[in-house]
Amino acid sequence: MIYDEITTESVFNEISKTNPPFLAKDHIFVYNQIDSTNTESKRLIQKTELLTDNIGNLTDEGKLIHKTLIAANEQTAGHGRLGRNFYSPSKTGIYFSLIYVPKNSNSTFDPQRFTVTAAVGVCRAIKKLFDKNAKIKWVNDIYLEDKKVCGILTEGVTNKNGKIEAAIIGIGINILLNENLPQELKSKVGGIVTSTKDESIRAKLVSSTIKEIISSLDDNENIITEYRNLSLIKGKLVTVTPLIGNAKSFEAQVIDITDDAGLLVELINGEKQILHSGEVTLHYSDNLGKLS
Repeated sequence: MIYDEITTESVFNEISKTNPPFLAKDHIFVYNQIDSTNTESKRLIQKTELLTDNIGNLTDEGKLIHKTLIAANEQTAGHGRLGRNFYSPSKTGIYFSLIYVPKNSNSTFDPQRFTVTAAVGVCRAIKKLFDKNAKIKWVNDIYLEDKKVCGILTEGVTNKNGKIEAAIIGIGINILLNENLPQELKSKVGGIVTSTKDESIRAKLVSSTIKEIISSLDDNENIITEYRNLSLIKGKLVTVTPLIGNAKSFEAQVIDITDDAGLLVELINGEKQILHSGEVTLHYSDNLGKLS
């Protein structure tokens, strides 16, 4: 059990160890319990008019919203991809969202860019704080020892003119394994460690992760090679479940990850496809060197 309850002060204390701090204190909002940090982020944005002007520069309202962090010890209505519930109990994890308004947001919004950056950022933070090598299951899940320890959900937010102006990057991390997990999650979900005596571990993990993400986005870092190298499923046999249309699930071998974060797979008949959406399930028990 984690006994620290993160606060705005504890998070900013970790952030301010970087000089200058990469987030302003008035851009940090921490709750003991909330419905969803992504939902709260949307509520904040909905109170504004326009975050960018007609040439893509931040407005005064945009400056107040850009790089805002919402964090919570517990979520009561956390959600992931496809509207699925994201189990977010207190005492074992940390849940947070970053609002990021891209420079020149008049350009095409690419949610994969933010998801990929966040996934690598989480892996870097886990390595730094726990000295553990996390892996990424395409496209947005982080695994340790074959168990999911983190989920990421990126959502674009449109302004009153219908243009996507901001990204909300939602992240939920299981620091410890929760003993009261729902039965359907017990074989799939894990924790980074089995115990911790660090009374500021949540604040450190939030700070380290957000620092990595903001630094990569601000510098427009080409992070796809690192994302590719951290892949859990490259070279593995998976079941692909399409999310569009009525197509049936199929088996394929993962060949690579493309420069735009697509999944290059080879089907049983030798045909190659690049996937930009869909669910993949890894076959732990019978992974093969190649399909046969």
